[in-house]
Amino acid sequence: MNKLVGPIPPELGFLSDIHTLNLSHNQLNGSIPRTFSNLKQIESLDLSNNKLSGGIPQDLLQLNFLSVLSVANNNLSGRAPDRKAQFATFEASSYEGNPFLCGLPLQENCGSHTAVSDPNPEENDDLFKDSFLETFVPSSIVAFLGVAAFIYLHPSCRMLFQVIEAKLSASDRFA
Repeated sequence: MNKLVGPIPPELGFLSDIHTLNLSHNQLNGSIPRTFSNLKQIESLDLSNNKLSGGIPQDLLQLNFLSVLSVANNNLSGRAPDRKAQFATFEASSYEGNPFLCGLPLQENCGSHTAVSDPNPEENDDLFKDSFLETFVPSSIVAFLGVAAFIYLHPSCRMLFQVIEAKLSASDRFA
């Protein structure tokens, strides 16, 4: 909860003697650095409640002392690390809140995931077009009325209209 923003610096993975790393409840984005596999002494890694995306590096399986892991409530995708070594001990709660993450211990089977893309891109296109039209037309009308009101109320513009009107009236007399 330090109000950290941006990606996790990969250099943190070179703090080889660190035992606990808690970066939870920040605004971190980007992916989990593969360099975290160098944290050979780490026992607790909490990256929960951020905006991390991408997959969980399989290289983290090398962390033999890791007894606490939480990557919950991010935007992680793909397959959860294999249930080997320390990762065999982590429950679904370590990964929950990542809608595109699949595999054990999660309930979501990776076989049903085709890709981490939007299943209905056409529906989103229609939604965008509808939203655009709903906002563009009223905005255009308001802009037109604003310009017209400015021209009508501004003294120098009013004078221009009077000159145009006088010329039109004069041309009507000669016609």
